[in-house]
Amino acid sequence: MYFYIDNFLPDIQFKELNERMLWRFKPTIRQDAITIRNRNSHPVRIRTSSDNNDYTEAAMILGKMVPDVVAKVKNFLENEHKFVNCMASSIWFQYHSQEQTLSQHYDDGHIRGKKPNQCFTSFVYTHNIWEDNYGGELCFETGSILPKSNRLVIYSRDELHWVNPIKHNLENYNRMFLGVSWSTDNDF
Repeated sequence: MYFYIDNFLPDIQFKELNERMLWRFKPTIRQDAITIRNRNSHPVRIRTSSDNNDYTEAAMILGKMVPDVVAKVKNFLENEHKFVNCMASSIWFQYHSQEQTLSQHYDDGHIRGKKPNQCFTSFVYTHNIWEDNYGGELCFETGSILPKSNRLVIYSRDELHWVNPIKHNLENYNRMFLGVSWSTDNDF
């Protein structure tokens, strides 16, 4: 299961999130409550966790606008797609440059003791622009999704996926998103 919706956040909220992510990206960040993955072949992640939909730590580490964005995704999932008892687990900023690749994989599916078909990932692409010829598509066995700005993507964590290489030559321009791992009582 995967789907997406364009222009998910209002312009002001999207701009604030984009600016925060651009400000927060520092590959040599201190080691504290955040987890940084900065290997040449992997995207850089700034990650935190959530307990019982308490986004306090996310607000402190990622920015004060993050809880509102995560709550908006949760409301969308529950109201528009009838997900039952959505619970956020991990929340992260991810930065992916053209030098980095992401091969075929499944996300770790067990969140809060749920079965893999009850766990999913959502993210909102937060870079300013993305042209069709830039590459960087999120791919599944049955299709692909371009990383368009302000696009919300949701997929089941037991869905095989990968990211195509980024083709643009823009220096210091990353494919960026705010990601959240979720559990639900629904089976997909």
